[in-house]
Amino acid sequence: MQDMLRQKRSWLPPGTNADQLARGRLERPLVANLKWIIAAGSIVAIAGVVLLAYIISRPSAPPSQPQVVTPIYESASTWLDIITAQEKAGHWDVASSNAEMVLKKPNLHPNDRQILAQKAVEDGVKAITFKKVAPNDTTAQTQAVNRYQDLKKMALDLGVYFPSPRQVSGEAFNSERYLLAKVSFEDSVKVKDVSVADQEQMRFYYAILYSLGWHWTQDKTGANYQDGLRMLVAAHNIDRQYQLDIGLAQARLKGFIGLEDGNWPSSSDTPLLTITDN
Repeated sequence: MQDMLRQKRSWLPPGTNADQLARGRLERPLVANLKWIIAAGSIVAIAGVVLLAYIISRPSAPPSQPQVVTPIYESASTWLDIITAQEKAGHWDVASSNAEMVLKKPNLHPNDRQILAQKAVEDGVKAITFKKVAPNDTTAQTQAVNRYQDLKKMALDLGVYFPSPRQVSGEAFNSERYLLAKVSFEDSVKVKDVSVADQEQMRFYYAILYSLGWHWTQDKTGANYQDGLRMLVAAHNIDRQYQLDIGLAQARLKGFIGLEDGNWPSSSDTPLLTITDN
């Protein structure tokens, strides 16, 4: 028996005697350590779950906003003062040209740009309608028409107001820019600002054509003489088509120039001879 106990005692941990083994009180250190490891692992696992839950439940940070860069604008206040002074002096052409020049600056404040754009157009229109030119000066008459077309396009491109064609026509007539008055009146009919059924308006158009014809036929040796005759024929045809009963163009063609109906030249171009009011 002692030999058997001696053999079993060989695998006991140090400090353990046979009595402890016999009473079943042996607690192996390895098992005890394993219990502590399991307990510690459970605590770590629980802590991990709690931390994960906290992370998931925590509201996420808002996305970063892009940095807003405030643009730096150039003020046109000095130029606006200069242009206003030029307007008061009646220098409409210079005021319009300066407004167009300043508009080319890339960093103008939007409000200043809008004001300058409107001044460039309005002052440009006044420049070709307020100042009189010689009716026989076909170069100046044609330049006014070309400038009018350019200003219409500018207003459209810049998105600013352009005066009504009928308004332009009336002001051009008063300054003896009869060719511009003719073109802008035809525009007013095209955009339905004026109806050809309105005889008063058609009488005004007749006056434009007759004025051109009268001035351009003053000198039978002049370069505008043939064009003047054709304007008188156009006025006469307008008179007949719209039953205006004026007769001045016909009288000038027959009396002063001495041409009978069959010998008249062809009419000057005018779209109103083919337009009927719907």
